[in-house]
Amino acid sequence: MYVVKPEIFLKKMNILIYGDAGAGKTHLAGTAQDVEEMADVHFFNIDGGLLTLAYRGDIRASDVRSIDDLEREMWKIAQGHEDYSSIRTVVIDNITELQTLSLENIVSQEMKGARKNRPVTIDDIFIEDYGKSTKQMARILRGFRDLPVNVIYLAHRRDRMRPGGKTVEAALPSLTEKLATAVSGYMDFVWYLYHGTENETLPDGSTRAVLHRYLLTETMDVYFAKTRGLEFAKALGPVVRDPSMVEIYDAFRKTSNN
Repeated sequence: MYVVKPEIFLKKMNILIYGDAGAGKTHLAGTAQDVEEMADVHFFNIDGGLLTLAYRGDIRASDVRSIDDLEREMWKIAQGHEDYSSIRTVVIDNITELQTLSLENIVSQEMKGARKNRPVTIDDIFIEDYGKSTKQMARILRGFRDLPVNVIYLAHRRDRMRPGGKTVEAALPSLTEKLATAVSGYMDFVWYLYHGTENETLPDGSTRAVLHRYLLTETMDVYFAKTRGLEFAKALGPVVRDPSMVEIYDAFRKTSNN
């Protein structure tokens, strides 16, 4: 039995950042290395997009070839393995591709068993495979969330279209519908990252288009986002321009007891 207080839950950050390819998700997650309370950062590389971090030279990573690989590393972290003794933040880049690995593994195993006499290939995925994958993914992603470290999940964006039309009904993390709902529910922070240009005035009076990145922290239009913690949400505001985990964690630190 315990009294429900903010400090019980807001000791670490559990973040899901989703957006289009090239939006800057990996770069943003990498700035966690610049936060004292979040360093050292370890990336579990699935998407193969770590080149954007290569210039830093201060972030550890390991390649994930199967979902079983990732689950083994999860248990090593949970058991305090020396490989992760200095790690305070883990990043899974990204969980959209992780679900692809999950589905491939399920189909591969099925081909050795129940499907071995059926004329199918690794590319033949059935509706029951999605159900198994969703359960497998939910178990592992909950497991990482509950580790005593900060956790950042990266994901691609998926547009859900309105039935019978071409109108976008909702923009969500690119996972199965059930898994996207589940993961969005049990993560504390779900943010949408996108980029756009703004016209800026130069000293000579001319203007130029400058690219900026924006982090949506609360649901706007069709784009889903959420931030738990009323004071933290207020400190961030609905949109963060050119975000960095340094400024994000600074707001988190200042408001986590409010």
